[in-house]
Amino acid sequence: LLLDRNAISGTLPKEWSKLSNLQQMDLSSNPSLTGSIPDSWSTMKTLRYLDLSDTLTSGCVPAYITTLMECDLKNTNLTCCGRHFPQCLVNSGKCSGGTPYVPPPAPHTKDLSPVAIFFIVIFVLLFVGLIVLVLFARWKRALCFKDRLGNMSLLSSQKAVSYTHLRAHETP
Repeated sequence: LLLDRNAISGTLPKEWSKLSNLQQMDLSSNPSLTGSIPDSWSTMKTLRYLDLSDTLTSGCVPAYITTLMECDLKNTNLTCCGRHFPQCLVNSGKCSGGTPYVPPPAPHTKDLSPVAIFFIVIFVLLFVGLIVLVLFARWKRALCFKDRLGNMSLLSSQKAVSYTHLRAHETP
C-alpha cells in the first residue's frame, strides 16, 4: 500500500486491519495524517515495511508490530512503549530501554538432528545405488542382446554361404 505524498488527512483507519496479508505500507509525507496506530492493526501479521515519516502520527508503537523488518518514523511523535519492539524501531532512534524483539524461527525451519541427517544420507545412498544397479542391469542386458544379434547374423551368413556352396556342387 503505497500512499505517500497523497495529501491524506485524518487518522489512521482501523478498517485497514482487514488487509491481513499486507506486507508494505508507506504513508509518508502526508502532513495532515494524525492519530495513533490502531490496536486493530494487530491482525496485520505479514507487515514487513512501515513508513509513517513526515506525518502528525503520535502515541505508542504497539508491541504487537513485531514483524517489521524496515520502518521509518522520522518526524513523527510515535515512540516505543513496552519492553519488546522490532529492531528497526531501535534503529530509528524512537526507542530507548527495553530489548529488541527477536522473532522465533518459523516452524518450517526446524533443525534436523544428527540421527535424522544420518538416515536421510543412508536413504539417498541406497536410492542412488538402486538406480545405478537398475541402469547397470539394463546396460548388461542390452550388451547381451546385441551380442546375440551379432551371433545370429554370423550364423545366417554362414548358412547362406553353406547353402550357396551346396547349390554350386549340385549336378544339373
